[in-house]
Amino acid sequence: MSIQLFAQVVQGPIHAQIGKNGITDGVVEQLRTLTKRNGMIKVSVQKALAEIQSPSEVALEVERLTGCFLVEVRGRTFILSKRRIPLKRKTRGLK
Repeated sequence: MSIQLFAQVVQGPIHAQIGKNGITDGVVEQLRTLTKRNGMIKVSVQKALAEIQSPSEVALEVERLTGCFLVEVRGRTFILSKRRIPLKRKTRGLK
């Protein structure tokens, strides 16, 4: 994945949202499909879920369930990629 694609995804619209129902099978399948099609996607965690579970935890769980790679977490938004992009853990927005 190129830095240009990463920049486009960061500045572009959100591809998917995870709502108050959390990470369901449908959400996992949708994220897999979007990642295969686009290479890299931007996902938002809605406020209702973010109050229950931290967006970082949600992002790590999505990474595990989808088999995609977590690129970065910023606030309630995170970026998934179908290919691994080597970034430092701190750069990814994780503690």
